[in-house]
Amino acid sequence: MFLENKYTKTYLNLMRRAIGRKLTGYVERHHLIPKSIAPQYTLEKANVFTLTAREHFIAHWLLVKMCANEEHKKKMLFALYLMTYGNNRDDKATCGTIYERIRQAYNDSIQGENHPRFGKKHSAETRAKLSANMTGENSHYWG
Repeated sequence: MFLENKYTKTYLNLMRRAIGRKLTGYVERHHLIPKSIAPQYTLEKANVFTLTAREHFIAHWLLVKMCANEEHKKKMLFALYLMTYGNNRDDKATCGTIYERIRQAYNDSIQGENHPRFGKKHSAETRAKLSANMTGENSHYWG
């Protein structure tokens, strides 16, 4: 599941530091073995850690670098992308350079047959809506 590399060692050390620690203020829950990779561990208490927001971001960045399976790596890239970019384009969590690296890595992971929409077609109605958005005919959505 995970490579034996320096990123895995760093990740495990981060999780060890979180054991039994009492944090105050804003915290986030993190699954040691991600739900998207192994859902059977989702409910186990030993699989859930409380991290600071910064630690949580770093944990997900490390997960990308330690996944042995390409499909798992793609899932971890997507999770990191959502943490970085989310649904709000005005609230990026990282600096531009880091965001660019994450976004490029995620884009590279979903090229061709790996793309979620590969082989699927949009309906005529959806194509018309996309076209209208691209040409500015629906500019009221932007502002």
